[in-house]
Amino acid sequence: MSVASAAPPFRNEPKGEADTIGVSIVGRHAWTREGLRRLIGGSPGFRCHGCFRDAREAASATREDPPDLFLVDLDLSGASGFAGIQTLVERVPGAVVLVLSAYGDDERIPAAILHGASGHLSKMAPPVRLLDGLRNAARGKARCSPEIARRILDVGCPDYSGGEPSCIERRLLAALADGHVEETAAEVLGISREETGRRVRQIFDGIHRWLRGAPVLAGGGDG
Repeated sequence: MSVASAAPPFRNEPKGEADTIGVSIVGRHAWTREGLRRLIGGSPGFRCHGCFRDAREAASATREDPPDLFLVDLDLSGASGFAGIQTLVERVPGAVVLVLSAYGDDERIPAAILHGASGHLSKMAPPVRLLDGLRNAARGKARCSPEIARRILDVGCPDYSGGEPSCIERRLLAALADGHVEETAAEVLGISREETGRRVRQIFDGIHRWLRGAPVLAGGGDG
């Protein structure tokens, strides 16, 4: 299985404050899809852009009219969930994929990012936190949950130049781990919003480059 070329986490034009955010839901469990459909479709500022059992079905249905975000349950029959992410990124122009997983799934998130995911949301998060994560992602803010920012800090990750993250990038990760988004993290660090965005992209690029040389779960099918 080939690994998708990792694209920057900020591909599409950010949504404005008044824009409705379209979210396509991908997950093999009907009860999960229905619960997310009710939450997203019933929340102001959001619309459900379809529910799909697997990534191939989602890609086929949305290729000509893509959503702002794909929310993909990593529980797509094991490793095929990673291939499902890759399918969306390769087949749907400009696809932005957020993965949904239980807290205990942290070790799978780096592989999900390698296959094209732009961030992670926790199943354990309350509904308001989940919606905030979707909203932040659609508006071009940090797409890395506080849990994953802490994970990156804990395990370490090379930066875009192949070395360790710089001091400012570690401080940025710490701010994201504390629940900040890019705008408020910029204030905490005393740097511009543009610089914060650049640093976030460098962190993601570093993860992608690092993981290309790391063992990756192989899977057949596309979820």
